[in-house]
Order: sequence, then C-alpha cells, then structure tokens
Amino acid sequence: MAAAFAAVLAAAPANASFPLASIGIDPGLIIINGVCGALVASTLACWIVGRRSSPGKPCSCDRVDDHDLARRDLLAAINRGGADAIGVVSAILPVLVISLALVRLTESTGALSAFTCAAQPLLQLLGASQQDVLFLLTKCLAGSSAAVTLLLSAHKELSLPPEKIIHGSAFLLNPLDLPGLSILVASVPALRSVAGVAVLSALTGILVRTALLAWL
Repeated sequence: MAAAFAAVLAAAPANASFPLASIGIDPGLIIINGVCGALVASTLACWIVGRRSSPGKPCSCDRVDDHDLARRDLLAAINRGGADAIGVVSAILPVLVISLALVRLTESTGALSAFTCAAQPLLQLLGASQQDVLFLLTKCLAGSSAAVTLLLSAHKELSLPPEKIIHGSAFLLNPLDLPGLSILVASVPALRSVAGVAVLSALTGILVRTALLAWL
C-alpha cells in the first residue's frame, strides 16, 4: 500500500500534462518521466516498509467477508459508491476552498513579494525568480491543475521557453500537494498510516525526475 501510494504521488498526472501540448511540449515525455519517478518512489517505499516490518508477521489488512460480498447486488454497489463519493467531496471541499483563498490572499497582500525580497540571496543561488515561487506556491496549495493554468497564462504573456517548463515539470506536475494528499487520504483512510513513508519516497522520486529532465 505504501509503494502504490508513493508511486501515485511521484507520477505526473495526465490531466495536468496533456494541456501543455498546446504550447508545443510533448506530454508523453513528461508522463514517461513521471513513470520513472513513480518506479523509484515505489521501490524505496517498499524497501523502507520491508525493513520496518517483522518477518513472518501476518498482514492486518481489512478483509471483506466473502459471504457478505456475494450478497451485494449492483444497486447496492452503486449506492455505496455514490455515498463514498459524497463523503470524499465533503471531506476535501474545505481544504480546496482554504487553499485557493490562501493563494489569492498571498498575491493580493504582497506577501509573495515580501518573501522573495527577503529570500533574494537564496533564490539567486537556486536560480529561481518570483514567478517560480508563485508557481510552486500555487502548486502546493491548489494542485497541479491550478499551477498548469497559471503556467499557460504566464506563457501567453511572457513566452516562457519550453525547456524551462519541461525542467520544472517534475516539481509542478505531481499529486504531492495539499489537495492531492487530501483527496487520496479522504478516499482511502488506511493510507494515513503509511503517509510519511509515501511522502518521503515520493520526494525522492521527484528529485530523480528532476535529475533526469536536467540530463536531457
């Protein structure tokens, strides 16, 4: 479970990758790069969990009773799925509203400009600009889709070089953000127990993705 969770967090989501084709960027390259990062993340998560678990310890996963499963009909399955979907939406909606409000508040109050001025030496060392910080902040608080929307808007105004977008796609295009984690944990509450391992492994996979894109 930890390996699958880490792989999802490190991979590049298709819904955020394909819109980049409109500005001449091959989404296949980004998706393949995401698969490489996902493989690294899942392998690392599996290794960490394997070292922590005791040999011969039985699995404590919840199992559905076969007899109870056989009695469920199609209508019951549809009702259960609809109820679960409503529960997930109810759980993540406050997080999404707060995250979008934080992004707008950061832009309108000038907090982003104040932060970039204070961190100017560090940003120069990393070769980052205020615009890069805005992209990363939007991605962390509002998700990859919001970051891509902002990226496409900035490309229309400033004609960003495709190489810069590709090199930054590893950090911008992945579900490792506040909305992504909220959706996944709300959908599968059992993921909370392995969230730490999955996030650490996903960060490693994202760094590998960044290194691969820089090497291209």
